[in-house]
Parts: sequence; C-alpha cells; structure tokens
Amino acid sequence: MQDPTNRYRRQLALPEIGPLGQQRLRDARVLVIGAGGLGCPALQFLVGAGIGTLGIVDGDRVSEDNLHRQLLFPESTVGLFKVDAAKRALLDLNTEASIITYPLFLTRHQARELVAAYDVVLDCTDNEVATLLIDDACFACDKPHIHGGIDRFQGQVGVFNHRAHGSAGPTRYRDVFGLAVGNPLAADCEERGTVGVVPGIIGTLQASEAIKLILGIGSPLVGQLLVVDVLHNEFQVFST
Repeated sequence: MQDPTNRYRRQLALPEIGPLGQQRLRDARVLVIGAGGLGCPALQFLVGAGIGTLGIVDGDRVSEDNLHRQLLFPESTVGLFKVDAAKRALLDLNTEASIITYPLFLTRHQARELVAAYDVVLDCTDNEVATLLIDDACFACDKPHIHGGIDRFQGQVGVFNHRAHGSAGPTRYRDVFGLAVGNPLAADCEERGTVGVVPGIIGTLQASEAIKLILGIGSPLVGQLLVVDVLHNEFQVFST
C-alpha cells in the first residue's frame, strides 16, 4: 500500500492541489483513445499524477517503427497489443491505478458507450476520422474532449465541449474544422512523418489539460488552440 503523502508530496504542496485536489485526481476517470505517440506520454503523466482510473482504447499492436516515439513500450513488447503493453508499463509506474483496456478501434457503435463511462476524454488518435467520432460522442454525452494532433515538426492541443470559468469558446471540434476532414495538423504521421519529441510534447500537454479540468484550476485551452513548432521554437495560441 502506497503512502500518498509521500508519493504525491510535491503535488500536495501546491495550494492549487493539496489533499482535496489529490483526492479529485484519485476519483477521476479518464479515457485515452489511442495508445501511440500522443497516448503514451499522456498516460505516463496521468498515472504519475495519481489519476485513479484510466481507460485505454487502441486496437493496434506495438511495431518496431513505433518505438522511436512511443517510449512507454520497450523492444520486448513488439507484437503485443498496445493496450496490454501500456497497462503492464503503467502498473509498473503506479500499482494502485485501475487500468481498463479496450483492444479495439473506435467505431460509431461503441463510441458513446465508452465515452459515457468517463469524466474526461483524450483524443490521442492523430486520425481525423476518429477525432470526428470522438467529437460526436463527447458532445452527445456532455464530456470534455481534449484534442491533440501532430504533423511533422508541429503539433496542436485544444479543449472542446467544455465551458470553464465562463468561457464561451466553440463547443465542438467540428465548430472549428467543419463537418468533414479538414484539419492540416491531424494528418497520419505514417504518411507525413514526425520527430518523436513532437507527440511527446503534445501528449504531455493533453495530460496537463486533463489535470487542470479535473481540478478546476488554471486556464484550460477552451476556445483556444495551442500550436507548437519545435523546428522554429514557436508556441502560439489562437482563438477559435
């Protein structure tokens, strides 16, 4: 049995968190859809922060060409389902976490049922067709949708379907990018490529947004899109 006052003492020392905030993290249920370049760092920081229940959705298996950007997976896990390899690694990081795995690719038929069971949803698919499914399900179930996307040396993060601190930003991903595929920074990195640090940064920022929403602190990226360009060291926030 872990001693939370020791494990999380640096978080507990923050007035924005403290014992009550740590309990909120422990009680939270976060769904991460996609256990790839974005999902791996997001999952690591969420389980490290003490999120009590993490759901992981991914029907893919670990492959050798994943390893340069999906640092949750050692070489020995090549060929395993990503959700199984992720669960094993995350429980090594925090044995008290509850990890629920869904070895499947998201479809319209089960999206709402999955999303409805969680408090916050991270879209780590980097696939705009899946993003639109997540957007629809989060809107239908009234759940916050934390989107991440990458393209080569760039990435983006935004929070949809959530009103925080009186913000009246766009409710849905579709409000910004339209009803069909049209986001240039949601390309498949298998086609266009990426350097591993980009999904690492974006996935970490997605975890940060989730923690802020759960705790009700700071300024979430509601009505905003944070765009990161690591090649030119540019961080820009755009109103959506």
